[in-house]
Amino acid sequence: MKDKLETIKKIFITIGDCFCLCCCCCCLFFSCFKTAFAISDVNLYSESSFKQRSNNAVNATKLTALQAVWKERLHLYLQLGLEEDTKSNHTEVYNYNHAFAGVGGRFFLLPQLFLFGEIRGNQQLLPKERAAAYRKLEQRMGAIFYSYDELFQDKTNLFAENYGELISSNQLRKHSNLYGTIKSKLGNRFTLPDSWREFLSAHSMGIDAFALGELKRDRRGYYEENVQEIGLGIRPQLRWNHWSIAFDVSKVWGAYAGVERENKNPYGSKSKYDDFRLLFTLYADQLQGGL
Repeated sequence: MKDKLETIKKIFITIGDCFCLCCCCCCLFFSCFKTAFAISDVNLYSESSFKQRSNNAVNATKLTALQAVWKERLHLYLQLGLEEDTKSNHTEVYNYNHAFAGVGGRFFLLPQLFLFGEIRGNQQLLPKERAAAYRKLEQRMGAIFYSYDELFQDKTNLFAENYGELISSNQLRKHSNLYGTIKSKLGNRFTLPDSWREFLSAHSMGIDAFALGELKRDRRGYYEENVQEIGLGIRPQLRWNHWSIAFDVSKVWGAYAGVERENKNPYGSKSKYDDFRLLFTLYADQLQGGL
């Protein structure tokens, strides 16, 4: 019981840190750049996740200022971000723990698909990682796809949500990797009473029930990047004009692909597993008009 309470405490501390960071980053970012550039959009994305199997909570937050420069298909951007977890310490590292600032560009081939390239300057937050000079500067490029489709709109509330990425990361040419991820969800949205939505002044409010599938691979053979999973979940979410929040609760069953190159399976010979997961996400756009 004590371990469960400690885990719940870590999750809420992570979400609280995330919210405070969002507010601080927004204030700093607007102070520095709002009057200097004619920015098309400023958006914020933050997620806090927890995996029971690893007993680790991870927070990742990005604040991005975009400028459209050619027919709304080419965007240049500035980005500030932070990634941290609750399990890493001075001697062991389980997840990236760094703050970063970067510049880059995106070119949309389709409304759902874009290519990107960026350069980041990283500041490691853990002493063990800080000693690795090659992590200071990172070049990233790749392709990202995202779509959300409502199926049989006149008859059902079914939806299909798909995400895919192929990303190359190069840190001063001393530590490079290629990542690939495909995620899919197929589910049904249950709308809640209008009185609830009006009470919260929300644009929309609902609960998604879904089945999910995920496939991950990488070139270097990291365990977490070489798995395949299926699962079931629910996702309550709220949307306002420029803000949205969602809270995913899911149960997954997965298998390790057995791709051992530079990294071994930390769970020994066991390849199959199940896991309970939580994910809180916050997204906001058009922040250049003020909070």
